[in-house]
Amino acid sequence: MVFLIPIFYISGVILVSPYFSSNWLSAYYLLSPDLVLHLIIFEIFIFLPGCALFLVGLIQLTQAKQLGENIAQVGIYHHIRHPQHLGIIVMALPLALYIPWINDFGIRVGDLVTWIFFALLLVIYSDIEDYRLKKRFPEEFSLYQAKTGFIFPKIVQLNQFQLKWIRENRFLKYSFLVVMLFIFLVTLQFIIEDLMKKGILIAYK
Repeated sequence: MVFLIPIFYISGVILVSPYFSSNWLSAYYLLSPDLVLHLIIFEIFIFLPGCALFLVGLIQLTQAKQLGENIAQVGIYHHIRHPQHLGIIVMALPLALYIPWINDFGIRVGDLVTWIFFALLLVIYSDIEDYRLKKRFPEEFSLYQAKTGFIFPKIVQLNQFQLKWIRENRFLKYSFLVVMLFIFLVTLQFIIEDLMKKGILIAYK
């Protein structure tokens, strides 16, 4: 899990770039005492399933390694390939929403954007892990990949041609994700700045 340190760092440093150094990222949605209590309860209900998903994935992965299996394919790994990473992303969301006595102003837009970057980088890292496993165990992993979802259970079954296209066009896939993220952030900026003008959001330096 050491890889999480640079991913956390990179996802935060991106926001220091000239484009992002603006008031809209430091805007807070101020919370009333009643909303704070409801939000904390909501965060607990988000965090606990994420923690459970991470721990179950870790235990089942350890068991598979002890049995000498090349690829964990039992339990939750029978449905998705990266349950631990999904659990980490889910657990990190409450930290981006509101932490009592730390983000006393309320929910900060910049924290949510950082979480989005973190989730994107973790998804890319998961894809790199798939690539490494494919190199080490080409036939076994190809069969496993065909019947499992990436971080969510597979709903639509892809044929071999579609799977091959996805594997061989990683640059195009990442480029699409980056472009969509940029469009989302630009749209979010306009929305946040409009809400700040209306007084719904307040910026703190």
